[in-house]
Amino acid sequence: MLGINQTNLVDVILIYLVEREGGNVRRVACSTNPLYTLDCGEESTFPQIFIFFKKVNNMEYKEYNFIDKSKWPVGIWQSEPDKIQFQDEKTGYPCLIVRNKYMGFLCGYVGVDEKHPCYEKRYDDIDVNVHGGLTFSEFCLIYENPEETVCHTPAPEEPDNVWWLGFDCGHFQDLMPRFECVILKDLFYKDVSYVKEQIAYLAKQLKEMEK
Repeated sequence: MLGINQTNLVDVILIYLVEREGGNVRRVACSTNPLYTLDCGEESTFPQIFIFFKKVNNMEYKEYNFIDKSKWPVGIWQSEPDKIQFQDEKTGYPCLIVRNKYMGFLCGYVGVDEKHPCYEKRYDDIDVNVHGGLTFSEFCLIYENPEETVCHTPAPEEPDNVWWLGFDCGHFQDLMPRFECVILKDLFYKDVSYVKEQIAYLAKQLKEMEK
């Protein structure tokens, strides 16, 4: 049993299971942590389990507040940030939550790099299941204030030209905080917790497409 300190997830990258074929070894299975990049080197004929190490930097978690909600109806959105940057724990994808400044609902995004099959692919050509369906596919919106829109601060040595795939929570029966109609009983606000769950679900589906 290999003990790993989970408070510092920059240590173990890969465990190979191998079998011997005469004097050589052949890889037959592997277990990876998607938060790391692979640096294998050459295989050896001696151990039957290979453990590779490579320290990498994870994208920094950040929260932003840029909308004056003082005149909005009272609700949980008053205490929520207007933008969150974070890394999905299971896939390693960069993720964003950004509030629509005009209507107040939240949008969720997952970024994929140029190696992903969905890179530069239009959102309506991607078959995934997420709240309201995909409604966004674009690079960072650098022509706007990066702290207020779909743009992230990548970790050192990580690509910044990711392709963002996103969804919004401004659909039928989605509550839009900026309007007084929030009192309607058949409308439901999709909060940060809900959007994070949908982002994780989207990231999982995108990760499966890499196989």
